[in-house]
This record gives sequence, C-alpha cells and structure tokens, in this order.
Amino acid sequence: MAEELKKEEIEQKPRPKVDFMRYEIKTKEEAEKFINVIWPTLVNGLDEIIESSKGDLSRGIVLKEVLNGYSNLWLGFVDGKYAGFATTTFNPHLDGLNFITIKQVYIKKGTALEILLKGQKKLFEFGKKLNCDKVRMVTNNLKERKALRRLGWKPTYQEYEINLKE
Repeated sequence: MAEELKKEEIEQKPRPKVDFMRYEIKTKEEAEKFINVIWPTLVNGLDEIIESSKGDLSRGIVLKEVLNGYSNLWLGFVDGKYAGFATTTFNPHLDGLNFITIKQVYIKKGTALEILLKGQKKLFEFGKKLNCDKVRMVTNNLKERKALRRLGWKPTYQEYEINLKE
C-alpha cells in the first residue's frame, strides 16, 4: 500500500513546463536588445562552457556569430524562467548532406533534465524543417559524451589542432 501511495504522489506531481525560443537578430533594434538584455543573462553559462573547452572559444566569437546570423541562439525556459541556452549552425556539405551542428549548450544547475530531452526534440524538428540529414554536437566534455551515447548519439571523429604561431 505504501508503494502505491508513492506512485500516486509521483503521478500527481505536476511536470515542469519546458519551452524553447529561437532568437533571431534581423534589425539593429533586435541586436541592441540582444546585447543589452539577453547577452548579460548568457554570459555566466557561456563562461562555464569556455572554461571547460580546450579550443579557441571566446565570448567575442559567440557574440559575433549570433549577431552576424551565423549561429542560431536557442533560449530554454522551465516554468517561464530562463534555464539555459544552446547555439547551433546550419551546415550544408559538398557531399549533399545538410547538418545542424549544436555548438554550445548550457543548462543552469538544478534545472530539470527534461529540458535536455525536449530541447533535443525541438532541434530535431527544426533540422527536419531545414531538410537536414543529421544533427551533430561538438563536445570535449566526457560527461556530455557519455550522456549523448545514452541518448542514441554516435561519436564520429575527434578533432585535433596544433598552433603554428608559437
């Protein structure tokens, strides 16, 4: 009986409302709003991503890519409150395949993991609208790679680089 009661309590617990918004910058006013209102909200999460990356990622690169329209910015909300973001690019390839590449993902600590699954679904739907063949994600984080494998993602290649200016 105690197990049944717990199950009932779980079933009655409200699920968080998870929403996503793709933020597009088409006008000077939208760019100003982005820089003055949205960008300050993203900076802490972006700094965590930059700190854990081993490449040449910087605030300036992400800002330029979003402002120039090279990267799409996706904002995630749980129960109406900002919960994280992702940036993506559309990549047509010479071999005829089209990709969406997920470049950065940040989820605020303490956020329901449901946001990850619903965010993935939203990006897949967006990719299908763009007639994409695949979605790729770039990550150097071991925990993220393990999570992606559990979600059905397959590793493709590991990128290496060497600095020629040292």
